[in-house]
Formats: sequence, structure tokens, C-alpha cells
Amino acid sequence: MAGLGVLGTFAGLFGAAYWVGQNILGGLTILEPAVGVVLVVFGLLVVFDMAPSLSVALPKRPTGLTGFGIFGAGYALAAAGCVAPVFLGVVTQAMTMDVLPAMLIVASYVGIIVVLMVALTVATGVGLVANAGWIANHTKAIERLAGAVMIIAGLGQIYLALFVNTY
Repeated sequence: MAGLGVLGTFAGLFGAAYWVGQNILGGLTILEPAVGVVLVVFGLLVVFDMAPSLSVALPKRPTGLTGFGIFGAGYALAAAGCVAPVFLGVVTQAMTMDVLPAMLIVASYVGIIVVLMVALTVATGVGLVANAGWIANHTKAIERLAGAVMIIAGLGQIYLALFVNTY
């Protein structure tokens, strides 16, 4: 059911992107270096334990099929935001093709996201149960490692935007 939430959300996102059109999406590439800079800055804040607290009390997730569907939809929105350049690349590439190849590209992208979401969710659940004590004991080191990964991702994004993806 969570996979269906992902499918529905991405179908809506792709539809909205198609409606907006290729001309506007092409102009968004100007944001790629800015996203890289934001990732580097936020990564540095995390590494040096200066990041703002982003704790938010979450409501209790509904149980049952509806809850899993909502979880999948939320996951899809978060995933699309995290990989916006890839998402926009898939959308713009699909819009330059005939209907059938475009649908195959979009279906492949969404299928991969669904498989990754389900696999990551199961692995996280199993890993948290098995290693809860270890994770709790190493939270600061894990956070700093995540900050370093953000810095690397930001530098990579800046490099790609300025030197590789020169549209």
C-alpha cells in the first residue's frame, strides 16, 4: 500500500511538471549550484554540531492501509525534493519523447523509487530493532558522518552544475 502511495504521488508530480512545461523546467537548472551551496553549508553546520534543532512532534500515523498509503505519499514527496535535479531531468527527457517511451521512462523511475522505499523501510525496521543500542550510543558520530555526506553531495552538485551540465 505504501508503494501505491508513492505511485500516486509521483504520478501527480509528473503530471504537474508536464503541465508546467519544459520551458519553465529548463530554467530551474539555474538553481542547481544554489542547492549545492545550501548542502555544503548545512553539512558544515551538522559536522560542527551547530545545526538548528529541527525536532517536530509528529502525529500518530494511522494504522492500516490508509496509514501505509499516507506514508508512501509522504516518502515520495520527500524523495522528489531530495533528488529534484534527477526528477527534473527525467521529466524533461520524457517530455521530448513520444508517449510510449516517455511512459516507460517515467514508470522505470517510479518503479525504482518504490523498490528502494520498500527495501529501505524494511531494512531500517530490522536494523533499528537489531541495533538500537549501538545506534543510540553512536548518534553524534552518525550525525557528523551524515553532515560529511551532505558536504560531499553539495560539492558534487556544484561541480556537476558548473562544469558538466552546461546546458
